[in-house]
Amino acid sequence: MKIAIKNARIYDPASGREGNIGTILIDSGRIVGNIDTAQIEIDAEGRVLMAGAIDVNAHMATYGLNFIRSCSRLPAVRDIGEAYVRLGYTFVNEAFVTLHTAAYTHYELSKVPWLHTSMFLSLPLYDLENFVRSEDVEKCARVVAAFGEISKCIGFRLFEPELYYEQEIYSHRNIEASRLLEFFARVADALKLRMFVHPRETSVNLVSSYPESYHLSSVFELLAGNNLKELKSVLDSGASVDIGFVPEGDHLRILPEPQEIPGRVFKFDIGLTHPVYYVLASGGENKETNKLMDLLGGSSDYKIAFSMMLPAKDFLQNYASLWASIASRFGFSFLARITRNVPAEILGIIDRGNLNFGSKADIAIYDVETESDQESMKQAFSSCWCLLRDGEIIISDGEIIASESNKKTWFRKFPDSDREEALKILRQSSFRPQNLEITEEIAGSLAEISEG
Repeated sequence: MKIAIKNARIYDPASGREGNIGTILIDSGRIVGNIDTAQIEIDAEGRVLMAGAIDVNAHMATYGLNFIRSCSRLPAVRDIGEAYVRLGYTFVNEAFVTLHTAAYTHYELSKVPWLHTSMFLSLPLYDLENFVRSEDVEKCARVVAAFGEISKCIGFRLFEPELYYEQEIYSHRNIEASRLLEFFARVADALKLRMFVHPRETSVNLVSSYPESYHLSSVFELLAGNNLKELKSVLDSGASVDIGFVPEGDHLRILPEPQEIPGRVFKFDIGLTHPVYYVLASGGENKETNKLMDLLGGSSDYKIAFSMMLPAKDFLQNYASLWASIASRFGFSFLARITRNVPAEILGIIDRGNLNFGSKADIAIYDVETESDQESMKQAFSSCWCLLRDGEIIISDGEIIASESNKKTWFRKFPDSDREEALKILRQSSFRPQNLEITEEIAGSLAEISEG
């Protein structure tokens, strides 16, 4: 299909477009420089055009959420997917999955309509402990790569940035955060990926030492303390972060350890070192928003990606309101950078999140002008006027018109994996390794991410 989108005001820092009026040409699902004759023409005069948005740190299909949904007003997977689409998202990464829950999460993601999806695997530190002690980076990297192939993920996460045993008799086997982060930084370098790290005060400064190896996830909760200076040091080092904005009202938090947060607490054992705490937290007025704006305004070169804790209700309005606040203060180009360009870079998706020639035609158009007031921006962001994913029109004139079946869950092919050693480790648990394999019967349509 050949499509021409004309007269749009285009914002995409990755391709050097800073609000100029222009035309986007699409052929066979990709952005091109020329086409013969357009089969479809879209007149976007008076409207803002960006690449499709990408969320690096979503929580909509992870294990345990359906149980919480039975006890609360947490939105259903399908409702979250539709809200993302109406905001102009085309790609969402589920950021909390374990080897034991990957099949379940893949199945849940396969039911999310219209959106391309992917996942990050949280590494089981108990299973990798011996590699850390022996300093065998190369072998650990091959085993981690095999875990990635088994789970069909695109990257990895250190949800627990330290290893400790609750039984005093095993305390000599504890491994402190500094040693773990130094070791897995070398593993990340061997895999040529950034690993996600859950924010803790003990890990913030350590991440600054390995800016190309780590991504600090959900940093907003650190702003409640006095960590703004430390976070800026992380960003100054060149490391990437995502915000993890805490919305007003009830919202979901997933934590490696209990914290004194008002709300309902659910505890799940999902194959990590310790049980994981899901908190359906109650929130009031957010006092850290000004600190967030200070963080965002620190430098246009910071690698900051927008993300938000899952709101229990008003998903669309929570996102759209903060987008409008950011756009009115820092401009549409900045919003495009933190919701499109940087997230694509963090995930290693080279042909999405930008409008360069050859990139996938993921495009969001909003019925708003640059001089619009903040309330008008909020309304526009909450109802994308036109959305294309891979050149297919998903939303036209504010209405979803596309089939639900053409989405894919993306995974990364990891070279030089040691599958035999990985299976040996998995056999030590009560799970049979073959029960952890991901197939299209479980995950629906799978697709491998291109690396070039």
